[in-house]
Amino acid sequence: MSPPVKPLLKIFYFNVTNPQGYLSGEKIRVQELGPYVYEEKWQREGVAWSNDDLQVKFRMERTYFFRPDLTTGSLDDVVTLPNVPMFAMLNKMRNTGPEVLASANIFLETIKPPQNIFEARTVQEITWGYQHPLVDLANLILPEEEKLPPLYGYFYGKNGTSDGEFSVFTGGDEVSNLGSIISFNNKTVLTAWANGSAESECN
Repeated sequence: MSPPVKPLLKIFYFNVTNPQGYLSGEKIRVQELGPYVYEEKWQREGVAWSNDDLQVKFRMERTYFFRPDLTTGSLDDVVTLPNVPMFAMLNKMRNTGPEVLASANIFLETIKPPQNIFEARTVQEITWGYQHPLVDLANLILPEEEKLPPLYGYFYGKNGTSDGEFSVFTGGDEVSNLGSIISFNNKTVLTAWANGSAESECN
């Protein structure tokens, strides 16, 4: 089942134009790049109706298709952004003590390629994923259940996948209930908001 809509995903990046100047004390300057536009195709998978047809379960698979005709720029554009994996590593180590944190800083200066506060990557890489040396290193030492995805990118693993299983009302008995979410992945309360209190219930 494919909904009769064609949503557009518009991605903008803010390219840091003075990375070295910023590290020397200048005010950071950024340049807006984009939009890089993708057309979304939605496909409902695993559709299952309740016996009374008042509820339906499904997974919404999303696939993205690049639209160069609507895009300003190219996927080969190079963008300079903060080195997020490096900040994540340092953030995890900051509570382990100053000696460990100092050792981490020395390690970052010796790893190949050297790690810096900012890194320059293409829009294609930063959006859909690229091999990052710190991610590779983390996966060598992390236990199996904590390993990271093999590539780092803001939308890595999002193309051709679904977020999870929704259960919604069909509105068969009450039209005002049409589309109201009953549960997500069999949970009626999500802990991402309101600490799992009543305010975090679906709808």
